[in-house]
Amino acid sequence: MPADISSAGPISQVMGALVFGAFLITWVVALLDCLARDFDLPDDKWKWLLALVLTTGVGAVIYLFLGRAHGELPKYAPPAEDPPIVPSSKPFP
Repeated sequence: MPADISSAGPISQVMGALVFGAFLITWVVALLDCLARDFDLPDDKWKWLLALVLTTGVGAVIYLFLGRAHGELPKYAPPAEDPPIVPSSKPFP
C-alpha cells in the first residue's frame, strides 16, 4: 500500500523537502563540475555524466568523492594587457 504524503506530519514534509533540496543542489554542483573538468581519458567524462544522469543524488555524492580526483579544471590564462602607448619622438607629418 503506497504511503500518502498528505498523512505525514508537517515536520516530515519539511524534512523530506530539505533532503530532496540537498540532493538536488549536490546533483547540480556535481553535474556542472563534471562538465567543467578535463579528465585524463576522454571517455571518463561521458561515463561520469551518464552515471550522474542515471543515478542523480547518489551518483552525485559518489562523483564528488571519487570522480573529482581523476579530472582537473582547465587552466585559464588571464587576458593579456594592451601594451602601453609610448609617445614617438618623431613629429607627425
